[in-house]
Amino acid sequence: MKSWLYDESKHSGVNYASIELIQQYDENHSKFRNFAKEADEIISDLKLTTQSIVADIGCGTCAITQYIAKKVKKIYAIDISSPMLDYARQKYHTIHNIEYIHSGFLGLHTHTFNVDAVYTKMALHHLPDFWKQMALNTISSITKPGGRLLYEDVIFSGDIETIEQNIDQWINQFKQQTGDEFAREVEMHVKEEFSTFDWAIEHMLHNAGYKIDARLNKNEMIIKYICTKQ
Repeated sequence: MKSWLYDESKHSGVNYASIELIQQYDENHSKFRNFAKEADEIISDLKLTTQSIVADIGCGTCAITQYIAKKVKKIYAIDISSPMLDYARQKYHTIHNIEYIHSGFLGLHTHTFNVDAVYTKMALHHLPDFWKQMALNTISSITKPGGRLLYEDVIFSGDIETIEQNIDQWINQFKQQTGDEFAREVEMHVKEEFSTFDWAIEHMLHNAGYKIDARLNKNEMIIKYICTKQ
């Protein structure tokens, strides 16, 4: 490992280091997400089958991973957070085709597996833009030619004035859905994490050897890309 590589273990945003915070994470997200439905969408978008080998990068508590594991041959659950992986490993110990890997995006180059598809949701924003490009290159390197990538994250689109309005609306929406505490976490995301512009991400995907097959603006703040490795 090169000494100058970005340290992904440094926390930007909330540090989910305790079981209490991790459980709270699951509870908060379940208020505005349907994990089973998200899993079905991923299976459809990536055209997964019972023979597919998949990587979930930034798997967190494996709330989505557990559903996809039941429909594929094998899934690598990858996260930089040891406590989250420990929590998931214990919670889903009866699912035997999940392999848990403690790694960030950048450390994956040390692994030798090749996968048919990768998905990463709400994770790449932890890296500054230079390192996002390095991460996407690494994802490409573990993906078979013709393999697919689903990338979804907070991504800014439009002019600055519009983005500012969208951020305010986004924070207020979470305040109404989940309360003040989680809304403050959303504020922290904007202040301390590294979400970037759509044009920057699209250029990075191209540089990493991906063709963008589809783009879906899920709302004013979240964009999903479905790509094929060339």
